[in-house]
Amino acid sequence: MLTKPNVPIVTLEEHYWDEELAATFTGYDQGAPPETRKRLLDVSETRLAAMDEAGIEGVPCFIFGGLVAVQGAQAPEKLASAIAQAAEAYAKRHAAE
Repeated sequence: MLTKPNVPIVTLEEHYWDEELAATFTGYDQGAPPETRKRLLDVSETRLAAMDEAGIEGVPCFIFGGLVAVQGAQAPEKLASAIAQAAEAYAKRHAAE
């Protein structure tokens, strides 16, 4: 049996799934059992409890253009907004040069 290392455990989720994608996607996961689909769509208490149980102690931090940071799992709209903010700040910075 593996022993827990004496370092923080960080996870990177390997999937993305939401209701809009589920409605249009015809690939492998479209036929997933209801419990699997429920878990894929969960971004709150059940997923947090599973992460705690697994000993996960951190989530990714995305930094866009060295200007805007977003931590953890976020809605697509929030990520899109952060990218737009970074692009605008980047353009302003380089226009001033």
